[in-house]
Amino acid sequence: MFIDLQQIEAASKRAAELTTQIKQEETNVSKTLRDIEKIYEPQIQELKNKLYEAESEAKLKSEKIVKDLAEKRNKEYETVRILNHVYDLISIHYYTNGGIVDPNFTCRRYVKRDYSTGLNEYEYETYEPIGTLVDDKYKHLKAFITENKKPKNKWSLFVAGNVLFSNMENFVNVRGNLSSLPCLNSYSRFNIYGEHNTKHFVQDGPTKESLLKYWEKHKDSILKDYLTIHTEIEKDYEDAITFYKTSKTLQKKYWKHKMDQCSKDSDYYKQYKDMLTIVECSKDQYPTIMSKITSEEGRHALSRVMRGESI
Repeated sequence: MFIDLQQIEAASKRAAELTTQIKQEETNVSKTLRDIEKIYEPQIQELKNKLYEAESEAKLKSEKIVKDLAEKRNKEYETVRILNHVYDLISIHYYTNGGIVDPNFTCRRYVKRDYSTGLNEYEYETYEPIGTLVDDKYKHLKAFITENKKPKNKWSLFVAGNVLFSNMENFVNVRGNLSSLPCLNSYSRFNIYGEHNTKHFVQDGPTKESLLKYWEKHKDSILKDYLTIHTEIEKDYEDAITFYKTSKTLQKKYWKHKMDQCSKDSDYYKQYKDMLTIVECSKDQYPTIMSKITSEEGRHALSRVMRGESI
């Protein structure tokens, strides 16, 4: 292989010169770019400002539109909540037939433990009411006095009984007055048994006689707000049931709603489907659909409507 040292030296020199030219060009273009930036930077900043203003205006406009739409949606939700409120009231009627039982109460107290059997022994006391707070179609609440475990104020006054809307917070929410719902504390100092769904501690006292006097003086104000709201919901309940009994459309929507809430494999789904089948039929079709009814509850319901009753 022939090596021309002069040619190699010349090529190396040219490469070095080209490297110098490249670096000079890089320096020149950097300066040119800085000069261009100085020329256009004010215009760019002005455009950025306009872009920011345009974006801010678009965001504010969009936020207002979203807020307005959300308010309209919430109004629609209010209508939906009212329908769900009606569904809840119909369910109360369906499962209770709009009736409640007059309460009775028994108190269980611990006596001792039988270690031979490992079981606790208890004594029982039947409570006798000292008075009635309210007694009507939808509310049975009575006042009771019992001993407690306190050393000084050893007697307690409590109110207990049955109300149609024991979970009242589920119903007052649709009225928007949930914050005004009085809190019913759970009277848990003793194990109280009996057919009741509501209990509320009222007052402790040193003697039974002191609580009797307290009861006579304050009975008109005990749970007053709670009972007022309950009475308001009773009106909703009566309106809802009247509407349900006269509206085939509401009956169909209600049972479809119940079906949507449970699994298709459940007994409840079959039961609600039977109810829907019944309400979708006219009176003259009732005898022909018996074979389609698969649940015991459905057969009872069909018998009721064939007698002219409602389900």
